Amino acid sequence: MWGLLRRRSPSGFSPSSTAEEVTAGIDGSGLVALITDLQLFVLQW
Repeated sequence: MWGLLRRRSPSGFSPSSTAEEVTAGIDGSGLVALITDLQLFVLQW
């Protein structure tokens, strides 16, 4: 099981990759994030 979590995909990232690793080198200053259904997501946990 742990081997599956450590395996990297063709993108070079794995499920354990951090946000910093995934966004390294990306200038997101002009991007806008839209988050929806947050309450539903929290209730499912």
